[in-house]
Amino acid sequence: MERQVKYSLIKIMVFICLLLVGGFLDILGIGLGIRTLSMAYYFLLGVFYAERLSQRIVDERVRRLLFSCAWMMVFFLLLRSLKYHAFHGTGTPARMLWYLYYVPTLLIPFLSLLTAFCVDAPREKKLSPLAVALAAPTLLMILVVLSNDFHQLVFQFQPGFAAWDGAYEHGLIYFIIAGWVLVLSLSTVFVLTRKCRLSAGKKLFWIPLLPILGGLVYVVTYALGVPLKVNGYNLIEFPEMTCFVIACFWECGITIGLIPSNKGYEKLFMASDVAVQIADGEFATVYARGAATQLSTEQKVAGGEHPLSENVILHRATIQGGYVYWQSDVSELNRVNRELREMKDRLAEETELIRLQNELAEKRVEIEEKSRVYDAIAKQVLPQSQKIADLADEAGENVASYEQNAEKICFYGTFIKRFANLMLLSENYPRIPVSELGLAIDESFRALRELKVPAVLSAGGDAQLEARRAMRIYACL
Repeated sequence: MERQVKYSLIKIMVFICLLLVGGFLDILGIGLGIRTLSMAYYFLLGVFYAERLSQRIVDERVRRLLFSCAWMMVFFLLLRSLKYHAFHGTGTPARMLWYLYYVPTLLIPFLSLLTAFCVDAPREKKLSPLAVALAAPTLLMILVVLSNDFHQLVFQFQPGFAAWDGAYEHGLIYFIIAGWVLVLSLSTVFVLTRKCRLSAGKKLFWIPLLPILGGLVYVVTYALGVPLKVNGYNLIEFPEMTCFVIACFWECGITIGLIPSNKGYEKLFMASDVAVQIADGEFATVYARGAATQLSTEQKVAGGEHPLSENVILHRATIQGGYVYWQSDVSELNRVNRELREMKDRLAEETELIRLQNELAEKRVEIEEKSRVYDAIAKQVLPQSQKIADLADEAGENVASYEQNAEKICFYGTFIKRFANLMLLSENYPRIPVSELGLAIDESFRALRELKVPAVLSAGGDAQLEARRAMRIYACL
């Protein structure tokens, strides 16, 4: 904060010196008969200041408004030079030029207040209605001054405008205009201080007030008719004093941070740890961070994004006057991607393992279910199975009974087969066609006929019956 105060006071002293140099050049030019000496001096200073503002201000709207203020000051100094040099005298043209002084005198504080409203405001946000409404009284006061010859409410002259350049009095509107200019100036300081994000800038709000207070002192001495003179000429005239006060006010505001500017960006650029470099329109490197990789012309010309290495990506963007290049370290991103791929592979393996385990479990359940059904079938046909075993043993011992026992075994085997089929059907279907039961009985009857037992089946239709009931009917055989 001490540095900001020091720089601001130095700037104020520099502006005072420049103002005094202009005053002495003006007096020197009058003595030598070179009336354009101070005019050229002030004009060059105004143009230089306008150019400096356009280069330092970041926000486009603020830059435009301040640029307009600067050129309005140049216009003010041009009016002053024309009045005192090109139209020197007491004629009407000189008086009209004098009235025109109040165009920049009123517009500069108004534009300054608009600038304050635009500081740190979103680009899409429009000016507040209050700021726009302030234009009406400002323009009205300008019209009143320009038409003073008709009503003399601002300046009151002797009849016939005799000696108007020195013999006049201030009317009520003059003091209203002076008060309006003061209100706009103080409002500008207030708005800038309120919108400033830097606590140091808010504490130093009194610094921009110093040139305004100096201007007020000059106005008072000028109104009282006691301005600073050298060899009978005013050392400082009203136009240049006004312009230097406004310029000094804005410079102090920029220095303490009330207005965002490009000051210190180069140091910030060098202090950054981002691998970035700036090139001009011919792709020649102007600024580069130490960590930035040296780029070839081909790499600079190529637009968009492209990799410099496995872990470094080069980006390019167009800026005013050239291009900016920055490098992104994607090594951490690559590491995360590798871990994700590995995790994906592990998940795929685990998924396949789980799938195989599920298939195995399904097969195990299927086998267990089949075993349960087969066990149930074996239990149900256990008597028939036992009879087949007994008949087979008897046929082995008595060859004479072999043929008859074989036919009985065939009958019991047919029963076991058909009963097992009905039982399997009952596991999957609660109801089955009657024809299934008919086929089972018919096959058993064929086996009975082999045993010389008369058996005939007559069945038809496509009716349904419960599978369990079909099993009980067939078991009755």
